[in-house]
Amino acid sequence: MKKYKTSFFLALFSIPIAALFISTLLPYFVSQAIGGLSSKDESSVILNLALATIIGIVGTALNLVGFQMLTRHEGSVRASLSDATFKQVIEKDVRFFVNEKVGALTSRFIDFIRSQVTLQDLLIIRTLGFVLSVGVGLIIVAIQSLLLALIVIVLLTGLIVQVRWSIKKRAPWRHERKKISGAIHGDIADAVTNNLIVKTFAGEKREIGTIAKQNMRFKEIFLKDIGFIAYEGSARVFIMVLAQIIVISLCSYLILQKQIELAVAVFAIAYLQQIASQIFTLGDILNGYD
Repeated sequence: MKKYKTSFFLALFSIPIAALFISTLLPYFVSQAIGGLSSKDESSVILNLALATIIGIVGTALNLVGFQMLTRHEGSVRASLSDATFKQVIEKDVRFFVNEKVGALTSRFIDFIRSQVTLQDLLIIRTLGFVLSVGVGLIIVAIQSLLLALIVIVLLTGLIVQVRWSIKKRAPWRHERKKISGAIHGDIADAVTNNLIVKTFAGEKREIGTIAKQNMRFKEIFLKDIGFIAYEGSARVFIMVLAQIIVISLCSYLILQKQIELAVAVFAIAYLQQIASQIFTLGDILNGYD
């Protein structure tokens, strides 16, 4: 980050702001334009549509700049990190390599380089954009209707608690999957690299049996982990469906009681739809830092 700070901070600023503009502010001004139609306020409609257009264009431009900078930054960081890491590994003494499986070491090397980029994407693309968009949207809803905002807060709190519970439940399976996967890659690479020794001592069946046992164990853990995700994901979808029904019903009631305007209801529903579309993104964000 220090070495390539210009590209990093441009991406850090541009991508989350673009997400805010496109995911939250654009729907807000569109909803205000719809509200102007209901009240037959022509000037309000024109103004809000113009603002929505500007927000859309600026958001798209920021998104383009941000991802161009992020791509340039990640390419530079990946190359520098790979060079530095390889230098440290190759300069180890002979005893280090004797005690390490070449395949497993190579797998860890690749995973280490990839993890840096993955963590950076998680921070810039997913976390900051999501937090900024949801946070500003919640403020807008709260200004218009505190009751609607409280419902959204309860929903988000419930989702976060549920996701954290899911992550904790899956942690042992996920860690074992990574461990077994690394062992499989290491054993395969070592068997292929040392194929002459394997064949000399007629060790093909032994190597095949070893990999087969590891693959079977990986399958067992995989089915437990992914099977749990299927149930957990369905529960999360049900929560969102129920929340949307409640919010739509409440908005209809508040409009009939003339406690909120149509524009507020349109934005609140669009905002909730945005959260609904990102419920699995929330899980990926929290899981990514675990």
